[in-house]
Amino acid sequence: MSRLERLAAKSVTVTIDGVELEIKPLSVMDDLDLILKLEEPKDRGPALAEIMRRTLKEAVPEATDEEIKAVSLKHFKPIFEAIQKVNGLTEEEVE
Repeated sequence: MSRLERLAAKSVTVTIDGVELEIKPLSVMDDLDLILKLEEPKDRGPALAEIMRRTLKEAVPEATDEEIKAVSLKHFKPIFEAIQKVNGLTEEEVE
């Protein structure tokens, strides 16, 4: 294990409406494109949608794109809060 291992974020398990999900952290190398798009107001919505899609796909690999698209908007806030928590982000840092 190198020193960089200590810099890696750890996943967090959350229960949302009775469904347990392991939310894994974003990766600088894999998700930098989306992180940078959060800085641009015109790109923020699509970037957030893709972050949600990737996060849910990581949490439930067998989920289809249709199932992910069908997740109710009422679950956006708890899922997004879990993404922020696992990545050590606050709303102010993302806005």
